[in-house]
Amino acid sequence: MNENVKKVITIVLIVIAGVSFSLYATLPSAEYEGWLIRQNDEIQYSVTAEVNAGDTFVVDILNDYGITSGSSFKIRAAETPSIINISGICENLLKFTGVVQVEQQFGEDWILRNSSLPFFLPTGYWEEIDETLDQATSINLVREWWGEMTFSRSYVSAEFGSLGYFMAWELDDGVLQGMAINATSNNGWDFIRLSLSSQRLAYEMDINYLLESFSRNAFRNFFMFGTLGPFIVIACLWLSNLQKRQQKPLPESLEDQRVGYG
Repeated sequence: MNENVKKVITIVLIVIAGVSFSLYATLPSAEYEGWLIRQNDEIQYSVTAEVNAGDTFVVDILNDYGITSGSSFKIRAAETPSIINISGICENLLKFTGVVQVEQQFGEDWILRNSSLPFFLPTGYWEEIDETLDQATSINLVREWWGEMTFSRSYVSAEFGSLGYFMAWELDDGVLQGMAINATSNNGWDFIRLSLSSQRLAYEMDINYLLESFSRNAFRNFFMFGTLGPFIVIACLWLSNLQKRQQKPLPESLEDQRVGYG
C-alpha cells in the first residue's frame, strides 16, 4: 500500500474518530435505577470542626457521633435497602437524617444507630427527588460537571436554629461525598465539615453489575470504541513506515566518522 493511500485512509479515520467522540460526549450515560448500597458496605469520613458557640446543631452532631475535629469515623449499611419512597427520602433530607439503617464502628465493634445522617441515596431518581424538594421548599439539587449532586440551603428553624449547609452525593452510587454545616446562635457560631476519605462498596467488584452497566450503555460504548479504534488502526497502518525509519542506516559508520575527525 503506497503512502498516498495510507494518508487518505488516515484522514478518513481521524474524521470518524472526531465524529464518534462528539456523539460519545453528547450522549448521557444511562444511570442505574435503585439502591447500589448493600449490607456491610463501609464508608469513612474525616472531620473538620470549629466550636465557638457550643449550643448549636453542629455540637449535637459531634456529640452524637463521638467525634472531634481532626478525627474520623466509619459507618456501614446495616441492611440492603429495597424500598424507594421519594417523599420519605426528601422529608428525611430536610431533617438531616437518612432512610438506610447504619452501624457505626467503635473500636472493634459495630453499633446499630437509631438514626443517621443521609449517607446514602438511591441512584437514577435525582429528578424525582429534585422535583419533590422544589415543591416542598423551593430548593433544588444541582448536577455538577464533576459527577456529583449537590444540595445547599440557608434557613432558620425552631428545631435546628440558624443554619447554612451544603451536601454532595456521588451521582453514580448515591454515597455522600461531603457535608458542611455552619450554625449560629446568640453565643456565636459552630462549623463542621465531613469529607469522604475511603469506601468499600460491594457493587464495584460485582461482575454481574459491570456487565449490566456495559449493556445498559452499549450505544454510548459503541461511540467510545469509534473514538479509540481508528487511532489503533492508524498506528498499525503506519507501523511499518516507523520501523523503516528507525532501521535506516547512518550515512557513515561511527568508525568512519571517528577517523574523519581525527
